[in-house]
Amino acid sequence: MTKLAGFGFFLSSALNLIVDIRNLLQERNAEKRLLEKKRVLMAKLQMAHGSDEAAETAPALEGELRVARQSLRTCVTKQHALVLNIIKNLGDLTIAGSIISSDSWKPSPGHVGLAGMISALIAMYQQWPAS
Repeated sequence: MTKLAGFGFFLSSALNLIVDIRNLLQERNAEKRLLEKKRVLMAKLQMAHGSDEAAETAPALEGELRVARQSLRTCVTKQHALVLNIIKNLGDLTIAGSIISSDSWKPSPGHVGLAGMISALIAMYQQWPAS
């Protein structure tokens, strides 16, 4: 029964790891698009400040640039959380692997304990209320 529970834990940790890696790659692509948009907006804003007839579009461009910067901050925050989740899932995967592994390949109790401690510390950090 312990091996079956360990297999379920291993499977859920592996699937969570795959989902988090996929989400991280999507966030990195979104960050690239936002950085390009920010670069284009800054170039347009410089051109608007240089000409009199385009000066009326400057406030709209500044608003778009402000939104792009906020979106970038949000994107980086999500990436940070996803990296922590990936590390936490790797720790959980190590623990689950030690439960279902055979005697020929078994991680040392020290490695399992360290992986569990890192996973637990990350989980506590993620649950700690932001101040």
